[in-house]
Amino acid sequence: MLRLTKLFHDDVHRVYLKSWIRERFRDSRRITSPKTSSERINEAKEVRSTMKQAIEGDHKKLKYIDDLAYGRRGRIAMIIGEIKQYKNMKKPCRYLKDMRSLTSIKHDSHPAYAIPFDQRIFKPDPKILQLTPEFIKEQRIKNAKRIDPKDLVIHKVVTTYGFWFYRIKGRKQPNWLGKKIKELNRQYDKRTKHYKLMEEYLEEMAEEERFLNHLGVDDHGYSKYTILK
Repeated sequence: MLRLTKLFHDDVHRVYLKSWIRERFRDSRRITSPKTSSERINEAKEVRSTMKQAIEGDHKKLKYIDDLAYGRRGRIAMIIGEIKQYKNMKKPCRYLKDMRSLTSIKHDSHPAYAIPFDQRIFKPDPKILQLTPEFIKEQRIKNAKRIDPKDLVIHKVVTTYGFWFYRIKGRKQPNWLGKKIKELNRQYDKRTKHYKLMEEYLEEMAEEERFLNHLGVDDHGYSKYTILK
C-alpha cells in the first residue's frame, strides 16, 4: 500500500495516504480480538483496491481520495472546522502539530509519529499560527502583573501538624512545597499510628501482668515493657 502511494501525481494525496496508512497499521498492532483484526484486514484490502482503481483512472475513486486529502470530507474536514472556530489564544491549536486522535497520540507519543496539518489545503489564521509555546510564554511574561516588593504582605502559615512556612498573601505556595508538606504529614501520621499501637501493646501487657499477679503468678517476662516503663 505504501508503494502504491508513490504512483499518485498529487503530493497532497501522497502525503495524506502515506501518513494515515502508517497510523492505521500502528494502531492495529494493539488489537487482540480476532473479529476486529479481520475487520481491519478487510478495511485495508478495500483501501488498497480503491487506491489501485484511482491510479488506473477511475475518476470516482480519485475524487473520493481527493476529497479526503483536501478536507472536503472525513477527519481533515472536521479538523479544518475546528481550526476555523478556534478562539483560545492562550495555547496552541493541537491539530496543527498533530492531527491524530488523542488515543493514538497516547499510544505513540513520540514526535516522529505525528501527522502535522498540511497547510497547503487550508491556511489557518496567522494569529493561530503564531501561538507557539515560546510566543505564549513571552506573552505571559509581558502581561504579567507587576507588584512592588514593598506592597507584598508576608505572613507565617502553620499547618495542622505544626509545620510552618512563610507565604506571600494572595499567592499559592510552590508545587514543591505542597508536596513536601504532604510528605511530612504522611510521615507524621505514620509515627502517630506507630505510637498509638505501642501504647495499646503496653496497656495489654500491663493488664496481663495484673491478671497474673491476681492469680499469684509473679512473672515479669515482658522485657520491652520493663524497659519502657
